Amino acid sequence: MKDPIRMSYANGGPLQAVALMIDHISSSWTETQAKTILPFLRSLTPPTQKQVADLFGVSRQSVGKTLDAAAYHLLLEVLHTLEEETVYA
Repeated sequence: MKDPIRMSYANGGPLQAVALMIDHISSSWTETQAKTILPFLRSLTPPTQKQVADLFGVSRQSVGKTLDAAAYHLLLEVLHTLEEETVYA
């Protein structure tokens, strides 16, 4: 049985596609991945991996590995592509 969709965009279109992708990516995050990624998504000027590592008392490498496992870079790429399409449309 499919998991229910938790995130959607009522008007459809590209924003719906992004919402579905983000829902899919985030649905498999562990608690540690969600906690680690949150500071990067909260701000227009995201913190550095070192700053987040210091916040949680872990190594910068641990933060980097956690972001990789959570597909953070894919999420950023999707959001940046959407922004470019919106700005240049």
